[in-house]
Amino acid sequence: MHGGAGNPGPAPGTVLALTVTNAGSTRGRKGRVKMGAWSTIASVPLNALLVVGAGSVVGFLAGLFGVGASCLLAPALAMAGMPAVVAVVNDGNEAVAASLSGLLAHKKVGHVDWKLGALIVTGGLGGVVVGNGLAPYVAYGICQLVLRLGYFVMMLAAGGMMIQESLRAMAGRGAGTRGKGPRWLARLPGKTGFPVSGVEFPGYALVALGFLVGLLSALMGVGAGFLMLPVLIYLVGVPTAVAVGTNLVMAFFTSLPALVAQPWTNGTVDLLAVLAMLVSSAAAAQVGASVCACLKMEKLRFIYALVIIGMVALLLRDLLLPPAGLIMVAGGP
Repeated sequence: MHGGAGNPGPAPGTVLALTVTNAGSTRGRKGRVKMGAWSTIASVPLNALLVVGAGSVVGFLAGLFGVGASCLLAPALAMAGMPAVVAVVNDGNEAVAASLSGLLAHKKVGHVDWKLGALIVTGGLGGVVVGNGLAPYVAYGICQLVLRLGYFVMMLAAGGMMIQESLRAMAGRGAGTRGKGPRWLARLPGKTGFPVSGVEFPGYALVALGFLVGLLSALMGVGAGFLMLPVLIYLVGVPTAVAVGTNLVMAFFTSLPALVAQPWTNGTVDLLAVLAMLVSSAAAAQVGASVCACLKMEKLRFIYALVIIGMVALLLRDLLLPPAGLIMVAGGP
């Protein structure tokens, strides 16, 4: 530990530390003990409780809904003291850890359709590759505005539809655990059977749906799971519990390329922070999967719809508020 004025904090590599604050001891009060952490990349102090808590929330949502919710992690890491540039990179790593942990939890109870998942992942990875190639050309100006508005409308429509359907199902007037899908999809030729999901659906259509979701995910910088879960339930007709587990296949494999590439491209992966979040998210994902198995599926869809509406509110804020400023990151010797 370094304590001089010329040493602002512990050397990179120090993970966790106990900081004792003696302010107020002259009044007869005991010093306060706070758990802190040190970022090995940014060399700044972190709030360890926020780091672990954020990982737990993301893991719980992964186990409960089959989505990584990494979009919630970057703001939480920034609140914990991590620079925004590093936080954005590390939330992608947490998405991989949370989705893998949730996937393993749902696999134990048989809620993963690997055959269907392989098809949507095939399309999803293709969509991510194409989206990453297009992203530099649509990242600014009217193109980005149109994309954001389109995503806002889709999320609002999906959330509204899920709220309406789940309320009808809870009142005894709905279909229960799965949707019927549009009639034109039901008439498509070349159906393939998926015994785990109990549906028949054209394999090429699943690849196409995965491609569209992966493309939008790459262009918007959001997790593919938020859109894929309603697609599986309401377009493909997969039962809700199986859709949640299968959705994690998509979330894991579409997040994996970024995890592999980041350490070699920008060097801003904080392995110690990621390790702390991985442990907390792995445990929380098991809890989320257990809650998912206990909830009635219409209630699960209703809660997920509320999460989508929360995302819509964040999107609306980003659309209405002007950017606070520009951040330029430059490399140095």
